[in-house]
Amino acid sequence: MQFLKYLLIISLFFQCSNSSSTNNNSEKVQRVMQKEVFSISSKQLHFLLNEKPVLSGKASMMVPENFKLMNSEMLALKYPNVGHQPTEVYTNLEGTINIALNHTKNVASEDNLQEVKKAMDAQINKPPIEFIKSELVQLNGNRCILMEFKSQAVDSKIYNLMLITSLEGRLAMVTFNCTEENLNIWKSRGNDIIYSFKLN
Repeated sequence: MQFLKYLLIISLFFQCSNSSSTNNNSEKVQRVMQKEVFSISSKQLHFLLNEKPVLSGKASMMVPENFKLMNSEMLALKYPNVGHQPTEVYTNLEGTINIALNHTKNVASEDNLQEVKKAMDAQINKPPIEFIKSELVQLNGNRCILMEFKSQAVDSKIYNLMLITSLEGRLAMVTFNCTEENLNIWKSRGNDIIYSFKLN
């Protein structure tokens, strides 16, 4: 199917979103984030989740209270692949924990998700990616693909939990990712975030 050709490109974008930035870009990201003023600075508020409308109000999900929507400058630094940037990204102050959403142009219905899963599995389940799991599930009334894997960044591994579903006849992708050093603290919270995603 036509959408599968572009789907593989999108999957690569999500796995490499953290690893594709150079060290120089990482320093720029930190400088941009330091310029941003966060109205809530307590680390405890990382774990307070609020429901937010996402993807132009077409869906909603739980997002940490002090995560901020990434601005265009930060987005360009963190996701340098022009034309394959996510629709919106919520991030913490350090830019090390991200929730990326993308309503793609790839035409696909829920009936196509098994074929999408097969293509994604073939793309992601190979070195250097550490593949963990992939499954079709029914979540909040919608059929979804859930994928879990680790990708290699410049100086650390990145944990990714990805949800793929059909929204208005096009693929929607939501990814929670964090550095491996944050995984013990954030894995269960990442599950809460991804599993809260629902279409409106």
